[in-house]
Amino acid sequence: MLLLLACLDPPGAPPADDSGTHDTAEAWTGPVAPASGVAVEFALGGGAVVGAEVATLEVPDARGVTAGDGTFTLDAPAGGEGTFTLSAAGLPPIQTGTLDVPEAGISGVTFQVPDQEMYGLMAAFSGVTPDPAACQIATTVTCLGCDMWHGPFHGEPGATVTIEPAVAAGHGPVYFARNSENGVIYPDPDLTSTSDDGGVLFLNVPPGRYTLRAQKAGLLFDSRVMRCREGWLVNASPPYGLNVIGAE
Repeated sequence: MLLLLACLDPPGAPPADDSGTHDTAEAWTGPVAPASGVAVEFALGGGAVVGAEVATLEVPDARGVTAGDGTFTLDAPAGGEGTFTLSAAGLPPIQTGTLDVPEAGISGVTFQVPDQEMYGLMAAFSGVTPDPAACQIATTVTCLGCDMWHGPFHGEPGATVTIEPAVAAGHGPVYFARNSENGVIYPDPDLTSTSDDGGVLFLNVPPGRYTLRAQKAGLLFDSRVMRCREGWLVNASPPYGLNVIGAE
């Protein structure tokens, strides 16, 4: 499971205003379809995120609340793009990648949310001072047929990830390593490709619309659109990350 660097503001702080240079989502005026998923803490203790508000940038008036097991339902643009957001006291504001929502709806939307303890750990590991005018982008490169619910590892090792438009040197990619002795997963600036965790991070990314792509000889991958907004952590979690979809 992917470890995340926490958002720019302290956990629980409101995100920055969405005006200005952001890649803002246009309000959806078409039909809506059901969307469902789950929100889980990425913390030392783990567990469901309960009582958090979930919405989409495109249909902001259609909202849901996570239940006792972290699950949620809400309406999303049928046949359009859906960027799902989650906010709760004590947790950083977080959003998914921008997903193509089928006309019949979408399921399996997943949030992995760091708590305050994980916030501190990841900030220490990264050695980067977050910029409040930027966002943090994370995703997981997932092996063929794998997911984060089954098996010890779901990452595709040896893949490289690019972001378009490109960001300045020093902003990523930073790949996540896994300590084979204790299983701890952490960002390692010395890695040049994914580990079996599959996690990757881009730091202090200027606001805008970006596309993430993965490459590894002999394999084909999904790509993923990310809407970067000031003060938000943008995480394309499995099953809607950079998945292996077949062989070349």
